[in-house]
Amino acid sequence: MDVIQQEFFVPVRYPVHFTTGVFTPSNGLLRDVVVGGRGDSAVQANDEDSLPARLVAVLDAWSTGPRLGGHPRFATNPLRVHNTDALTTELEQRLGQHPAGYWVDRLTEVGVPCGVVNTIAEAFALAERVGLDAVVHQATDDGGTVASVASPLGLSLTPPTYRLPPPPLPSTMELHNGVTDQK
Repeated sequence: MDVIQQEFFVPVRYPVHFTTGVFTPSNGLLRDVVVGGRGDSAVQANDEDSLPARLVAVLDAWSTGPRLGGHPRFATNPLRVHNTDALTTELEQRLGQHPAGYWVDRLTEVGVPCGVVNTIAEAFALAERVGLDAVVHQATDDGGTVASVASPLGLSLTPPTYRLPPPPLPSTMELHNGVTDQK
């Protein structure tokens, strides 16, 4: 049986929104775009106080300091927004009592989504530990290979292909002399 290989590309168009202060009450991007213009009712329908309550319960159980649970300044989302500076101070003081991994374990147990912010090297090490192929080795024009970041997409019938390696980095001398016109 003869087989031919076909390749096609599907263009995708989507809006890109630029903003600052996305979580400030005066910024309408979250309300109008992310939540779909449904205003506060759509956000409130998501049981907005459940995650903060679980976070506070863990912090109260595993750190020292006055209890945050039931504190009148932090009882509702509008109060937490209004008292952001005080809440930030309390959270930093509590979270600083243990390493990040300690908190990730405890918060994950109660369903609070969280994770450690990794360096690039730590991110690649984590990918390797969980069985992801985060690096692809591509042939170069001079017969060698270069390591590059692999595509995060893992489609079984149409896996990603790598046609060209990244361009070579300019040498230290080229950088020093301002020659950086790589093609």
